[in-house]
Amino acid sequence: MKFHEFGDKNLPPILLIHGGGSSWWNYLRQARILSEKYRVILPTLNGQGEEYQLDYVSTEDSALKILDYIKANCGGKLFAIGGVSLGGQIAMELLSLDSEITEKAIIDGSICIPQPRLAKISIFLVSLFGKLMFNKFSCK
Repeated sequence: MKFHEFGDKNLPPILLIHGGGSSWWNYLRQARILSEKYRVILPTLNGQGEEYQLDYVSTEDSALKILDYIKANCGGKLFAIGGVSLGGQIAMELLSLDSEITEKAIIDGSICIPQPRLAKISIFLVSLFGKLMFNKFSCK
């Protein structure tokens, strides 16, 4: 997992997590604007963007890697965290690991309640189309 930072390290940190099939550049425009008043941190999740060659393991694994980064580089605290789709699910997992990690959170387009039927359908679709969805060409 790579982390891209914008803004002064002494400013309040904001973490924005992209969705699946995207990368840190999904938030590039917002990062440039927000970096005038905040330190903006944009991770690239494993299996996505320039990290396409690394296996995406799980929401929990991604949250733990991000939590380690926050502890090592932000004193264990953020001003705000945001995530869309998969990024929102990872943000919620981060909050479940440490509910005091941030003052604010924005979650967009993420599943909050377990959906067993949706999970079964998704597993079936990935088994059929996974090679097309997650190949090197699709993840660039």
